[in-house]
Amino acid sequence: MSTLVEEERIAGGGAVAAAPARRFRPDIQGLRAIAILLVVLYHAHVPGIRGGYVGVDVFFVISGYLITGQLVRELAKSGRISLTRFYLKRVRRLLPAAVIVIVGTLCVAWAFAPPLLSKSLSVDGIFAALYTLNYRLAVEGVNYQNAGAAPSAFQHFWSLGVEEQFYLFWPLLILLTVLLTRRWWRELLPVFFVGIIVISLYVSQYLLATDAPMSYFSVESRAWEFGVGALVALASAPLARVRPGIRLWMSLAGLAAILCSGLFYTDATQFPGIHALVPVLGTALAISAGCGTRIRSEAVLDNRVMQWLGQVSYPWYLWHWPVLVLAPYIWPGVTFTWTVDLGLMALALLLAAATYYVLELPVRKFAFHSAVWAVAGISLMTAAVATGTFVDSRVTSLLTASAPANPSAPTAPVRSGADKKVTDPFAGQLTSGPVNPSVLKAVSDTPNYPADCIVSFAATTSPKCLIGPDGSETSAPAGSNRVVLLGDSHAGEWFPDVYGVARQHGWDTEVLNKDGCPLATITIENAALNGP
Repeated sequence: MSTLVEEERIAGGGAVAAAPARRFRPDIQGLRAIAILLVVLYHAHVPGIRGGYVGVDVFFVISGYLITGQLVRELAKSGRISLTRFYLKRVRRLLPAAVIVIVGTLCVAWAFAPPLLSKSLSVDGIFAALYTLNYRLAVEGVNYQNAGAAPSAFQHFWSLGVEEQFYLFWPLLILLTVLLTRRWWRELLPVFFVGIIVISLYVSQYLLATDAPMSYFSVESRAWEFGVGALVALASAPLARVRPGIRLWMSLAGLAAILCSGLFYTDATQFPGIHALVPVLGTALAISAGCGTRIRSEAVLDNRVMQWLGQVSYPWYLWHWPVLVLAPYIWPGVTFTWTVDLGLMALALLLAAATYYVLELPVRKFAFHSAVWAVAGISLMTAAVATGTFVDSRVTSLLTASAPANPSAPTAPVRSGADKKVTDPFAGQLTSGPVNPSVLKAVSDTPNYPADCIVSFAATTSPKCLIGPDGSETSAPAGSNRVVLLGDSHAGEWFPDVYGVARQHGWDTEVLNKDGCPLATITIENAALNGP
């Protein structure tokens, strides 16, 4: 999602052409503006923008086009790719602004958010600084589109992780292809890209049915989107020779595909998979249309407003989500309607503009020296990780520190493992007695089910589990009576208490629990499995 324009200035011609058709691609800058507008308006819950998350896919295709064009032109010109220079340029262009946002977000969360949230954010901030948050979210099963349940202020860094992972392996794959095919690499590289696209798209669609979060967040299920942009880069020279009238219709069709997916897709749309083909191919068409001389449709993209939004799209993307997530803790009495959220997006845009003019532009003008940026990159990542570690340690100390006893409060019996009083992370007051289990263990303090007593959300089998008074699973009634615990994971939280009472009376306990299936006579659709 780099907002720098240096790459567009050399992206107009073919990947191996001697000279580009145009020094600057204002249409790509305008596409960035459309992408970021879709994302921020979607997150601000503006009515009608139901599928604005496709803006991220637009960014992915643009990145695949620009990066591949740059790499292949260097390869055609010099016969080699300087990996050191390539990677350090990515550091220079992406890391400074990202670190500023990470450190700033952690500081604001430490000042205003509850300590437990700050502790969780500190860990997410470390993963974000290392560009691996996408896999942390995938493993946790986070649904990025459903951001209603206390989302992480760094959740949007998943897409930056995907991009950086793409940047890491893509040059190596191109070099490997050249090594294997030698002088035929120009002819065989498109075949290689098509293979990557087919395999990655298959993985994306397959994971939708088996592991939807991994399909959404992983680079292996998103690589095909970069690959589509890469194919356009290889074909840009012949595309530049297409007649302007045809390219005009290509541009209009591409823009229509992007906007229609942003307007008509919803959170229930199975995504990415084959549904991502619409915004991805739409972006590819729009980029292809601009490979030649200027066409009339570029008037929509090439104006002062769209060009400026394209310039600040990267820092705006970085700032908009933390502002939106942390605002309720800063202004707890405000009702956050979509109009208020729009005001927050304007605030994020001001922060983005400041980041662009104060940080990005000076960094861009700074002379590039590999050694300097190697040290700078390590230092910046270390600073972000250190900030996250510091906040985590401070919150842990706060929640586990001993507090003076309240002499007016009745003495509470001390249970095993609960010998300290803690500050209530929600009320901001000292407890009158020890807390058991520890506040820090609350998240993992879940019922200890016997095997197979609760069925996962993605499973299609029926839950059934009968436990006798002695604690062993049985297929036949062992006690004189039976207690049935029926419902979803919320009902399952009562298992230790229900089973404890049943055991005291010599009764059996039957557990019929399934994640995501509440006790109600309605049909609950499983979007991951496309069925009830």
